[in-house]
Amino acid sequence: MIREASATAAKSVGGQLAATLSLFSDAFGRCEAAGLIVRDFPKANDTNIWIFGYLLDAVRNAATAEKFERRHLDHTRMLTDIVSHLEWAGHTRAIELVRARLRTASSATRSGQPYESLQRLAHMRRFASFAWGVALEMHGKGIWPTNDDMEVYRQAYLSAVVPGDTPSFLLDVRDLVADIALEAAPLDAAAASRIEGFRTWKPIN
Repeated sequence: MIREASATAAKSVGGQLAATLSLFSDAFGRCEAAGLIVRDFPKANDTNIWIFGYLLDAVRNAATAEKFERRHLDHTRMLTDIVSHLEWAGHTRAIELVRARLRTASSATRSGQPYESLQRLAHMRRFASFAWGVALEMHGKGIWPTNDDMEVYRQAYLSAVVPGDTPSFLLDVRDLVADIALEAAPLDAAAASRIEGFRTWKPIN
């Protein structure tokens, strides 16, 4: 469910995210030194993974960067479509999760310290998710270091990125859909699969 975080809670979430980002950044640094991650496309091959340098830098600097991307979206239409689809398919238990996200589908607030703090946390969250995705891809390709336990990174990611901890309007379509599906999965795996189908959602005019 969407949590109305107090300043203390927000600080705690930010600390967890910062620690997780640091963990991944250190690992990526070691991988880059070992040639498992490359920034230059011509150096890419089956034994490594190519990542834009600015993305690696963003993982490292997400908690402190003076300038970063601020997102402010309106997901009312998409979430309404998901609710309608789940109603049609009979997934009653998952519907309330999506309706809860509708409460923060949009926001008229665009300034102030609490708003800026949420923007920072959302930015950090995006790059924690990006970092975890890179680790999973490397593991899938068989190039993640065998002496670096993936479970440590999985637990760090799951403790820092909790479903429902970020207002919907701060997440893009893919991240919001993945977040809702992750929360729905323990209640109704079939509903979660249907929700995942909205990752490529686009409004039909």
